[in-house]
Amino acid sequence: MILLDRPYVSSFLLQSLHQHGIRAINTPALEAMQLPHEFPTITSEQAVEVLRNTPAKRLLCNSENAIDWISEHLSDTELPEKIRLFKDKVLFRDLIKAHFPDFFYTVIPTEQLETTDITNWSWPVIVKPAVGFFSMAVHHVASAEQWPQTIRAIREEIASFRSEYPLQVLNANRFIVEQCIEGEEYAIDAYYDEQGKPVVLNILHHRFSSGDDVRDRIYTTSSEMVLELLTPAQDLLAMIGAAAQLHDFPVHLEVRITPQGQMVPIELNPMRFAGWCTTDIAYHAHGINPYFYFFDNLRPDWEQLAALNGDRLTSFIILDRPADVPVERIKAFDYVRILEDLEQPVELRKVNYRQYPVFGIVFTHTHADEQEELAHLLQADMHDYIELS
Repeated sequence: MILLDRPYVSSFLLQSLHQHGIRAINTPALEAMQLPHEFPTITSEQAVEVLRNTPAKRLLCNSENAIDWISEHLSDTELPEKIRLFKDKVLFRDLIKAHFPDFFYTVIPTEQLETTDITNWSWPVIVKPAVGFFSMAVHHVASAEQWPQTIRAIREEIASFRSEYPLQVLNANRFIVEQCIEGEEYAIDAYYDEQGKPVVLNILHHRFSSGDDVRDRIYTTSSEMVLELLTPAQDLLAMIGAAAQLHDFPVHLEVRITPQGQMVPIELNPMRFAGWCTTDIAYHAHGINPYFYFFDNLRPDWEQLAALNGDRLTSFIILDRPADVPVERIKAFDYVRILEDLEQPVELRKVNYRQYPVFGIVFTHTHADEQEELAHLLQADMHDYIELS
């Protein structure tokens, strides 16, 4: 079964539900989205009965917002507690502390951000909501001198985001400050099978324009990349799964690989794969459907996929709406020009940018030795593609 919710449901996901008979739980959120109903559904009451009586029954969310339904309807199962263990970044750090004993982190109530003692911190640090999503109110702070201006920015962001997401997704009552992990950042879509063994469905390289960039703009994958990182990813997932006693459980894990080669977790997002249905990139990149693989308990043969697909890069680019542009002043966004800046675009997904801070998402292929266009869009100012009234 799957829980569908805002902000975005891709046509690829809907086609997958229809083709494979995956039932969507008929919630008020599903009805409000007014999606085409060619896919099978199940009532909330029926879904609750099945999930309560069948612990190994698999449930997937397409969005963080769907967690609210789980908390309300499945409070007498283990799922809400498992979700809280990962959505609360402090609890997650506590869970794996024994495996990373030298990692610095601390939690600060929001009302104490301005007055907390920062004299003994080692800079730089990352500050973010203890419960958060999509880089909301996440900041890289290079020095103590930057702390006051960072807090001011956080206050403004909290005010703008608070009305868009439920408390289970964004709870700005506490912030976690943790050491900045040096190294390249990756995101891993995976699930735990009925025996608790992790199954990796994709690994994505999160590209940044600079050391203090925290945006979710470009993620890139290749079958060779996944194969190269598969063993350390499986080992890390196995450690987390054992600590939390996970099974039949989908996850989206964010990590960094240090210059010394250690894979260090940043955070784990439960019950879903990459957000905004960007997990669909697995089909464009590797030819696998992550929804089918999860519900059918399938394992990708990464050696075979690497032999077939080689080092061809596939990326998704999030066309973020600049925060300093009033949405009411935006007349149009130049999607055609974005596509013209790419050699091999494969799909464009437009998003209602008047409701969400995103113009759309583009999937594209790139040769490994020709990545100039990705570097350009990583640095690009989205203002250049906006027509103002």
